Amino acid sequence: MPVLVDTCGWIEYFTSGKRLDKYKAVLERDPALVVPTVCLYEAYKRLAPFVPGSHALDYAGVMMKRTVVNLDAKIALAAAEHSLAHHIPMADAMILATATAAHAELWTHDEHFRGLPGVRFIE
Repeated sequence: MPVLVDTCGWIEYFTSGKRLDKYKAVLERDPALVVPTVCLYEAYKRLAPFVPGSHALDYAGVMMKRTVVNLDAKIALAAAEHSLAHHIPMADAMILATATAAHAELWTHDEHFRGLPGVRFIE
């Protein structure tokens, strides 16, 4: 089964966060990782103010070596349905809809996803 790592997992990876060990193996071993374009946006936006020079672009480049999935009309409408059904914010709904469309397991430690189907929640 493909894997989609949520933005929070990528940030843990790039910043050697406290959950690095939970994400590192899957991020380094699985070239078929699914990366929604919204995760590229979020990771760049969160990292750019805190990393020197063009490191945020370098990090985006690492993410772009995986299977990048663009937001299309089908995923956008599915995201709206997820947002309504699970009461989650737009970006999270887009990530969940992308995982669903790609038949991927979503890895995250974002509380918005706790208990949702298809999610591997990292404590």
